[in-house]
Amino acid sequence: MRCSSAESELRATHEHKLPLHNRWTVLQGGGEYVVDAEGTTRPIQTGDIVVARTGDVHGVLNTGDVPLVFVSLVTPSDAGHERL
Repeated sequence: MRCSSAESELRATHEHKLPLHNRWTVLQGGGEYVVDAEGTTRPIQTGDIVVARTGDVHGVLNTGDVPLVFVSLVTPSDAGHERL
């Protein structure tokens, strides 16, 4: 489980090079989910599930006034990531 304070970047924008699926389930809060290397975002909120596949650039910014809490499930577990 991951948590970020209000108005902070939780994860640097990155991508995974190995074959994987990365699923984030938002448990609390909301923010902007980064969907590409240009910084395009889409809003996310409690209850949303977002999926990043191999090569998908992604990251998140907490834009709310409460902590953004989500569970990140990466399969396989040794997929690693590369910061951009």
